[in-house]
Parts: sequence; C-alpha cells; structure tokens
Amino acid sequence: IADGISTLDLFPRRGKSLEFTVNGTNRIVRGEPGESAVILLNKKEANLSTPIVSRDVIEIIRAKIGANAVVSIGDLPETKQTITFELNGVEVTCPCLVEVNKHLVAEDYLIQSEDEVKVLNYYTLEQLLQFADLPYHPSMNINGQQIALSERLYENYVLQFDLDEMTSVMEETNSAATVELDSTQEKELPEED
Repeated sequence: IADGISTLDLFPRRGKSLEFTVNGTNRIVRGEPGESAVILLNKKEANLSTPIVSRDVIEIIRAKIGANAVVSIGDLPETKQTITFELNGVEVTCPCLVEVNKHLVAEDYLIQSEDEVKVLNYYTLEQLLQFADLPYHPSMNINGQQIALSERLYENYVLQFDLDEMTSVMEETNSAATVELDSTQEKELPEED
C-alpha cells in the first residue's frame, strides 16, 4: 500500500500476553483484542474490496493494538483458598499467603511475565501470631511440641499456650508501649506571666 502504510496497520493486533507460572503450572493470559483499521472512501466507510475511481479521496485510520494483559494476584482463583488453625480451642481461618519469585506479595501485586507465583499451604509461627495479633511466648507449642518462630504450620495444626502467661506478656507489652509513649510526648511548658 502506498503512502507508507503497512498491511500491519490495517489488521488489529492483541496487546501483549502475560506468561507466568502458578504452583509450577504454566499460565498465559492474552492481551485484549485490538480494533481494525477504518477505511474511508470519500468520507464513507469502505473496505479493501471497494472499487475506486479517479479523484476518490481515501483515508485510512490505522488499526489499534489492544491493551496488554493485566492480572493481579487477587484475580487468581488459587489465592481465594484459606488455611484453618486451632488456637487454644478456637478455630482461626487465615487467607493463603502468596509468594512471587520467593517474596511474599499482597493481593494487589500486578503479575509480570516470567513471574513464579506460589500459593503457600502453610504459615510460619511468626506469621500466624502476627495474623492473630498475639505476642510470642515460650510456653507455646504446636501439636504438643515446642517450635521456633520460623517453623512451618500446616492446615489444622493446633497451637496451645498458657492463657495466664500470655495475658501477663500482653500486659507487659502494653505497659512498655505506654511508657514509651509517655516519654515521647511533648512536655507542657509553664505559662509565662
């Protein structure tokens, strides 16, 4: 086609696809379809088969490329799963944690091509305590055994702890925070006469 218009300018093209893995399985999310070129012949819509004559005015509005694929972690069905633990007889249901390229991410993380997404089927003791808003105490045990903060906890694990000891730890933590708050507050200056 004359006037520097390529045939590629006439046909719609999809936006870029995303290729990534979820738990080791390859995924491809296609980009959005583009819009076809519009050919106007004497200001009326035409097509490549429309006959032309001398002095016709041909205008070509180039095809548009579609939007690139966009997927967030929260869009993946696998990330809707939950894990349930028992804390001193109370069931606690937690959302599954998600790693991308070995780093924990939030559900609003936008997946990039070549990302390795892994939905974790465990929490560490530290993550579970953080989720439950509990401090660590050495009396804590999982399924009857003491464990480290970095230990992995799987579905239906049972966390037991001495409630009286835990309450005293929480009170100490709260009073330490209050003392710290008091020491950082501005002191009022006496009014001048």
